[in-house]
Amino acid sequence: MDFLELLMELLKITIPAVVVAITVGVIISGYFKSVKQSKDQEIKLKTREISLPLRFQAFERLVLLMERISINNLLIRLSSSGMTVAQYTFELVHNVNQEFEHNLSQQLYVSNAAWEKVKGAKDSVIMIVNNCAESLDSNAPAEGLVNILLERLSQQESYAATDAIFFLKREAENFG
Repeated sequence: MDFLELLMELLKITIPAVVVAITVGVIISGYFKSVKQSKDQEIKLKTREISLPLRFQAFERLVLLMERISINNLLIRLSSSGMTVAQYTFELVHNVNQEFEHNLSQQLYVSNAAWEKVKGAKDSVIMIVNNCAESLDSNAPAEGLVNILLERLSQQESYAATDAIFFLKREAENFG
């Protein structure tokens, strides 16, 4: 047997062995890939089971925040009796900021767009209160500020807190 015949015999044995090894390798690789995808899906499902209730709770809390900082609810909740415009303005703005700060962590569970709507609503309420207060003497009775705020609310077609609530509701529906 010469070298060429020996090489041919060796190739007859080696080539099928290499093909079988590659085929087995591809099959095993596909199996492990499938198992990994299955585990990833399982982890995603478990994460969703945990995070979904937290997300809905965040939407609930942010809607409640929007309701609590709406001017009409602020005026009902915070009495102006015996206060000056400056004192009542401080009380209103302080209350809005305090309510907002209690809900800062909720931004983790909503989109950036939803959080921006919430921040915009808070800023809008503060701006309305401050703008109305600027038109009055700071030492005047706070009832004047209450009247101007109520008048402003009756004239306003759209309100940032209401818009934010609608936005939050739409976003919450997309998670359901």
